[in-house]
Amino acid sequence: MAVLAEEVRPDVTRRPVPRPRLILGAAAAGALVLTILITAKKGPEGRILADRPAESWPQLWGYDHWISTVQIATLIATTSFLAYFTVWSRRNARLHPAFPVLAGLFVMGAFADTFANWTSSAAMNPGLLHYPTDWPILDVSPTTEPIINKVAYPYLFLFPALAVVTLLRRRARETGRSPRRPLWTVFGITFVIAVPINWVLVNLFMCRIGYWTYTQIPDWAAVRGGTPWQYSWHDPLSLSFITAAVGVLLWISYSRDTRALKQFGVTVLVTAIAYLPYNAVWASFRLTDSGDTLAPWIYENTKVYDPKGNYAEAGVPGPYFKGIWP
Repeated sequence: MAVLAEEVRPDVTRRPVPRPRLILGAAAAGALVLTILITAKKGPEGRILADRPAESWPQLWGYDHWISTVQIATLIATTSFLAYFTVWSRRNARLHPAFPVLAGLFVMGAFADTFANWTSSAAMNPGLLHYPTDWPILDVSPTTEPIINKVAYPYLFLFPALAVVTLLRRRARETGRSPRRPLWTVFGITFVIAVPINWVLVNLFMCRIGYWTYTQIPDWAAVRGGTPWQYSWHDPLSLSFITAAVGVLLWISYSRDTRALKQFGVTVLVTAIAYLPYNAVWASFRLTDSGDTLAPWIYENTKVYDPKGNYAEAGVPGPYFKGIWP
């Protein structure tokens, strides 16, 4: 937080933050959050509910409450940083440069995550607080669409990118020299830093605690294949493209006097393009039906997600659910 507190943009004219707009935006956001919480579900329900036992697998470090712990910790961390960005904006009488980028990530993530879950055949843990399974668009997700995903993913991409941009800007102030090709520099450094972060946090940790399961992966791409926490080796690489793109967006937001609405729109567009490598690889597995390494089905009282009939052919007990999309 100390690093972020030193952020300045002295060469840019400050624009006051219009209070009526802030109040209206806060009211709309509050109404949306209230609606989501009132309608939220927990556990299998609707189209995926079935009277079905599931195989038990040991939890990471023997701790049985990872799902609740991760949701609470994520909510606290994201709320704290959102409060910091808000306070910074009020003190400096202008929006924090990360705000329009963060808003764009929220909007893009609201649509992209469900589609990404479908392309990767990622079955989310029904124990997560989730949207109703019959909500349009969100029902494309193989099992459920967790609410916390919409909160956490924007920060997953934002944090590493913000750290890189902050440090590069500090170095430029201290030395009086900026990178010769700043956008490529930011993209490259952010990508290199994001790969191990995504690998450890997303693939080694989140998969291991049963937050979700990549149900079907080609044998040649599978790491820890045949377990509930299998993943594809390409996953941290393709995810890091998104983080690197966010780094470029942040650099532009800090360095240029770009209107917040324009930066917001650019963020939505750029992150949509940055999602292409991730979705393209997973979609190729799905469309060619090459996911021959099946993860054990670990979700109790939940139908087996089996869009291609692979689980049925392998003799895994049903009932089965093919999903909204094939």
